[in-house]
This record gives sequence, C-alpha cells and structure tokens, in this order.
Amino acid sequence: MFAAGTDTTHTVMEWVMVELLRDPKVMEKLQNEVRAVGQGKSEITEDDFDKMQCLKLVIKETLRLHFPVPFLVPRDIKVMGYGIPIRTRVIVNAWAAIGRDPLLWEKPEEFQPERFLNVGIDFRAKLLHKFDFALPDGGKPEDMDMTEAGGIDVHRKLPILVLATPYSP
Repeated sequence: MFAAGTDTTHTVMEWVMVELLRDPKVMEKLQNEVRAVGQGKSEITEDDFDKMQCLKLVIKETLRLHFPVPFLVPRDIKVMGYGIPIRTRVIVNAWAAIGRDPLLWEKPEEFQPERFLNVGIDFRAKLLHKFDFALPDGGKPEDMDMTEAGGIDVHRKLPILVLATPYSP
C-alpha cells in the first residue's frame, strides 16, 4: 500500500509539472508565490502550505484533469431507474465523466487553476469551524465500529452517524 500511495503522488506531481510547463504564466505566478513565502528561509515547511493559495489551486486543477486513479470504486447502485444487481461491478470513467464534463466545467480541457477560487471547495474546514460534532445518544469514541471494507481503497464498512451543533465561542 505504501508503494501505491507514493506512485499516485508521483503521478500527480508529474502532471503538475507538465501543466506548469505548458502554461508559463501559471508557472511564474506559482514560482512567485512559493518564493515569496520561502523568502529568507532555508526550506519550505508544511506550515507554509496554508499561505500558498496558488499552489492549492494548481493541485486541485491538476487532479481534476489528471486524476491518478482512472476509475472510481465499483459499488452496487441504481442508476436512472435501472437496477444494478447486488455485487455487480460498475465502473465509472472519472476521467471523462467528471473531470472533463462540459456540463460541470467551463472549458474543461483547459488548465485553469483559478476555477477553484471562491467556490466553496473547502467546505470541511468551514464545517469544523462552525460546528461541534458528537456521537448520537451519548455514544463514546471507543464504542465505534471500526470495521473496514475493502476495494481499491479501504473505507469504513458502516457509515458514521454524527450530530452537528452550531459552535458558539
């Protein structure tokens, strides 16, 4: 599994470099940002990442265009009124159906990191900022079912149920 994680990271970084080389304006903008954040430092650290909005946009746009895993995890589903029998493998081509769909993206074939500006992509951070979360009925973390289900990735077998209450300082 470790090798798979490094392989997908390598793939994404390779595509980032290809897209930056194809778009010198974005390359220059990103270089200016990284150099400004790193000015006077011997190295860039993980803490600096929050200060680099252009870098985040470039990564998101690269993942949109060149998702490192071409197919989503197969699952049992009902699609547009058609029943797909349980344990039937359904494979969705994420490359064409999501990342390059003209109904979802303006100019889907173009590398435009700015498309992710001010679109609410970072909703999880907003949720954590605005709400407190707890298990229902006084549940305790140690009582949670940690059973995993496999596939291409490893995820929880049962979905988690949490209560969100507005945060008040």
